[in-house]
Amino acid sequence: MFCQCIRIHNNIIGSLFYYFIILLFYYFIILYALYRLIGKNNQLETLVSYLHRIEIEYCTQCRWLLRAAWMAQELLTTFEVDLHSVALKPGNGGAFIVRLNDEVLFDRKSFGRFPESQELKQLIRDSIDPERSLGHSDKPVN
Repeated sequence: MFCQCIRIHNNIIGSLFYYFIILLFYYFIILYALYRLIGKNNQLETLVSYLHRIEIEYCTQCRWLLRAAWMAQELLTTFEVDLHSVALKPGNGGAFIVRLNDEVLFDRKSFGRFPESQELKQLIRDSIDPERSLGHSDKPVN
């Protein structure tokens, strides 16, 4: 009985070691591929430079984190292949500012209201790919 438990234990450890070695092998293959890709004229950096960055600055004093996070989720879902990042930036003084590549798209103080998600999607689409269809979000904002 005791020998059988040791044998089972050794088999499990052997299997885990085997899988670990395989994962390590694939890890090094991926690292080598990335090294080769980056080494050739910085193609990876060039690819990232074509993607867009969105920043949503929200007021922490007004507790607008949830609204900013929801808006970020909406934008990530709609523009998932076009975006490099969507950043949430804590601010104060009633700020709710949406920037695309460091340019202000929507400022709550300027407009006197919060942006509708449909409206914001259309503004971003018009900036990065005007020919793109947004499906149901292309309907006029009321």
